[in-house]
Amino acid sequence: MKPLLETNLPELLEIELLYKGKVRDTYGLTPKELLFIATDRVSAFDVVMPNGVPDKGKVLCQLSAFWFDKVKHIIPNHMIKLVNDASELDSYLGRDVRSRFRFPDYLAGRSMVVIPYHRMGTSKYAQYGMAYPLDGLEPPSQTEMQKLKSIVENFGLQEMTGSV
Repeated sequence: MKPLLETNLPELLEIELLYKGKVRDTYGLTPKELLFIATDRVSAFDVVMPNGVPDKGKVLCQLSAFWFDKVKHIIPNHMIKLVNDASELDSYLGRDVRSRFRFPDYLAGRSMVVIPYHRMGTSKYAQYGMAYPLDGLEPPSQTEMQKLKSIVENFGLQEMTGSV
């Protein structure tokens, strides 16, 4: 299996590549939503290695989605949905584009639709002349962080002892 090192969504989709990070690529899916794609690129000491690890992006994405879901009642987060099948993204395209093109299958399991979170999204919302929906959302308090720490530690202990 060959690692996914590059994402190249065709211009036909009219989806702009906003940011290419060390391991994730971020596309503007709609004016209100982003598409994060976790690639198989490997980064160490701020250097992106020339070879990737097959399915690393899928594991990274699934792990992130698991924890976003697990703690959403404690700390609001930016995830809308995990993309398990590339066809789930078709609804974000206009009918004319949808009839001529589908999203690449490599997006399945390694992508998630998100709302721009905190400062990352502010400029995009301003660009579209829209109010930023997370404006005024305070960072988590010490108490909330302690709850999160407790959940993470207890879950890990349960996993190691097998008493979930």
